[in-house]
Amino acid sequence: MSLVARLPLCGFNIGKLFCTNWAVVKLSCVDTTINNIYGYILMFSHVSQGVLILVSYVHIVRASVRSEAERNKFMQTCLPHLITLISFTIAIIFDIMYARYGSSTRLQALRNFLAVEFLVVPPLINPLIYGMKLNQIRTKIIRICSRKINGVK
Repeated sequence: MSLVARLPLCGFNIGKLFCTNWAVVKLSCVDTTINNIYGYILMFSHVSQGVLILVSYVHIVRASVRSEAERNKFMQTCLPHLITLISFTIAIIFDIMYARYGSSTRLQALRNFLAVEFLVVPPLINPLIYGMKLNQIRTKIIRICSRKINGVK
């Protein structure tokens, strides 16, 4: 925030539905090299954390394929975490890349969709993913889906 607060602004039009640091940096009319370097350091840090998390999940998957009980435990505990992590990571990568490298004059609808997707979709899928762990919810969803597949309403 302190790096952004020091910048004089030459514009006032933010091309997203909400304000972000990078959107304010793009409005500046002075050199933003320090902000760029700091942004790249943060991106590298977050990508490194994501890689470490994925490597740990690979080790967990390798360990969990040994028996049926371990596979079931993985499906109940780790799979929801992995789905949530992948969903969040994809959303944030697209949001960051489009904010930095995307066109600011075209595809306003795409930018709005990415902004809304990043804010809305992960919180909406979390209850579904973690709710599937509960037997009562899972059996009710399976019954509803099987009735629709069989043509019974």
